[in-house]
Amino acid sequence: MDRQIVAQVLEMAMSVQQVAAPTFAEGQRAAFVCERLLEEGLEAHIDQVGNVLARLPAGEAGAQQSAARPVIVSAHLDTVFPAGTDLSLARSVDKICGPGIGDNSMGVAGLFGLLWGLRQQNKVLPGDLWLVANVCEEGLGDLRGIAPPRARTPQPGRRHPRGQPDGHAGRPQPDHAPGER
Repeated sequence: MDRQIVAQVLEMAMSVQQVAAPTFAEGQRAAFVCERLLEEGLEAHIDQVGNVLARLPAGEAGAQQSAARPVIVSAHLDTVFPAGTDLSLARSVDKICGPGIGDNSMGVAGLFGLLWGLRQQNKVLPGDLWLVANVCEEGLGDLRGIAPPRARTPQPGRRHPRGQPDGHAGRPQPDHAPGER
């Protein structure tokens, strides 16, 4: 990956990390991420549960849109650290340390890195790409935030470890079996 994009991703991760986001209290971080995605020129909004959804339209570089299915790339906004945690960062030449920098500020910054990389390479996508920064992944959040975006893009014929077909009328099941992560 391009060194400039790597540097941008690291800077974004540090910026994201500075906005506290304990599970069930991700609102400020969601607003921060949504604003940055809007600045990137994407259609972005915060949904009813607090997820940030941003769409990179198919054929952004001018190609005709196709009927290709959308792709969702997600990263969770929340951290395991409670409100009031000191979010100070320590940075050296080859390391950045601080609460939540790896889990999951880097994941959220990676959404931007993907966008920047696609644009740098002038990639034209056959279908929409949805960048989702979801809430409530950690602990008692129980993956609650990713359910609405997944329900918007069912995958008929795909089965989950629990045996339910994707796109069923109930709550979408996680892509991992119970106890796996």
